[in-house]
Amino acid sequence: MCSVFLFSCVLFSCPPPSGVSTTIDPFWDISLDLPGSSSPFWPLSPGGDGAALNGEKNHASGATTLTDCLRRFTRPEHLGSGAKIKCSGCHSYQESTKQLTMKKLPIVACFHLKRFEHSAKLRRKITTYVSFPLELDMTPFMASSKESRVNGQYQQTVDPFNNDNKYSLFAVVNHQGTLESGHYTTFIRQHKDQWFKCDDAIITKASIRDVLDSEGYLLFYHKQFLEYE
Repeated sequence: MCSVFLFSCVLFSCPPPSGVSTTIDPFWDISLDLPGSSSPFWPLSPGGDGAALNGEKNHASGATTLTDCLRRFTRPEHLGSGAKIKCSGCHSYQESTKQLTMKKLPIVACFHLKRFEHSAKLRRKITTYVSFPLELDMTPFMASSKESRVNGQYQQTVDPFNNDNKYSLFAVVNHQGTLESGHYTTFIRQHKDQWFKCDDAIITKASIRDVLDSEGYLLFYHKQFLEYE
């Protein structure tokens, strides 16, 4: 499984180029915070970038979606006065805003839903249901996207014929139990609509609804269209 290349952009009040700092880092998975955790920035506004694109309509029922988690992962984050950055141009310390986007995506993408929370004061499992699609378009979260960002929101100009960032779900790992003890099972797709549940040595047929209704801990997607270099 190839790594994801994350594009980290830090903006501060000095004008470009000195007011922009960028970093590219490889990651083996994309770890996503969930509602109910102690992390800030929840809730997000309904809909938004990627929701309609990925066919997610669960906001009316209050369900959180995978797109919601990706929106939170890639939204601008103000670092505050306690984390000022020294400008390479004027050499003064400035408050800054950080944003993560995807620079390059792998053939197989793994999304890790952070269901286990460990801190000095808290240890628990987060059981928030997260709706995830069978097909996922990562275009809204790419650094190379042509979308313009206005006040942290996207104005989508998605090309429907661009398949570079489209993925299909092929495996879901679930955890049953508590933080102290539990058991892992996996749904895996053999053909387009043929799913199986793997529970240790027991393998049984599963429906698409069984897969989509599961809690989800690790979500595996593969690219729909491959380009070989």
